[in-house]
Amino acid sequence: MKISSSWQKHVFLLIAILALISCSKTKQETVADKPKPIDPANMDDTGAPGKDFFRYANGAWLDKNPVPAAYGSWGSFHVLDKQNDEVLREILEAAATKTDAPRGGNLQKISDFLRPAWIPRQSRPRASSR
Repeated sequence: MKISSSWQKHVFLLIAILALISCSKTKQETVADKPKPIDPANMDDTGAPGKDFFRYANGAWLDKNPVPAAYGSWGSFHVLDKQNDEVLREILEAAATKTDAPRGGNLQKISDFLRPAWIPRQSRPRASSR
């Protein structure tokens, strides 16, 4: 069976369109959505950059983010780590409390694994003695 070249062109065109659609972003990102790599709001321009450049470049951020007592140092990566921990905790709690996940799926496995950690001991079902 021979496939005509016009059929091949249509199939190729369809694949190309689907590839372009799948690569497009669903949300239009604006400049305001992206964090600035160097944010002037974090700078402290009251001092001279020649005297203490670190304070000049980071002074406002340091004032807004003091070092917690439990830490010897504190930086933007510590803040990012704390935010990441919070997001992961929310995801895992949601997975642990999910009871209608498809049997045998990854979500069900995660739920079965994590549920004992998030469900208080008093409200856990008691094991039946056979």
